Amino acid sequence: MKPTIRVIWLTFMGGTIGTLARFFIGDVSGQLMGLVLVNTLGAAALGWFNGDKRFDTAEQKAFWAVGLAGGFTTMSGLASMIVTWQTVLGWVVFAWALALFASGLASYFLAYSIARDRGAK
Repeated sequence: MKPTIRVIWLTFMGGTIGTLARFFIGDVSGQLMGLVLVNTLGAAALGWFNGDKRFDTAEQKAFWAVGLAGGFTTMSGLASMIVTWQTVLGWVVFAWALALFASGLASYFLAYSIARDRGAK
């Protein structure tokens, strides 16, 4: 993807919307449930955007995949929770993080497969 002004602007706009959505979901559902929701839904959204041919242009990828899904998900939130809770929960928090990571991968590949198969028809 060539970093044109339009691509940069679309990435910024998608990221802004994704970040605001993540903030509101976290605010409404709480820290733990918010983290699970945004990372699982964000991974599914990214899978959909990558699997659906309507999102194949550089501009579409910039806004939807890189911007919106990237701004919506939070690796730093996951890392922060692991570090914070590790002192209280010990190794249980690492098992929880691994389960969250696995659910993100599963939701990505499920959404990707559905979007790809839907576009093939």
